[in-house]
Amino acid sequence: MSKLSVVVEFQVRPEDMARFYPLLCGHAATSLAEDQGCERFDVMRPMKSDDRVLIYEIWASHAALGVHADSAHTAQYRAASEGMVQNRKLTICALSEGGKA
Repeated sequence: MSKLSVVVEFQVRPEDMARFYPLLCGHAATSLAEDQGCERFDVMRPMKSDDRVLIYEIWASHAALGVHADSAHTAQYRAASEGMVQNRKLTICALSEGGKA
């Protein structure tokens, strides 16, 4: 069972950033507290951008990520943030910890 990382870049409507960012931070905190296999969930804002947010997650397995994707709290986050995101780029990666192949 290999760990994986998820990187998502959101382009948020500038007028929605003040609502979107705390909503996403809350989703991250809930995911860490409630989702078995969620090892890391960081929310980042580029320093010279008013409309972008990135997240970096580490999951113990594909199965754990799948349970997260289907969870009630993820559905609530998606419903609450609907219409705020103009574009989303999702990248799922195999994780090599410490540079080990």
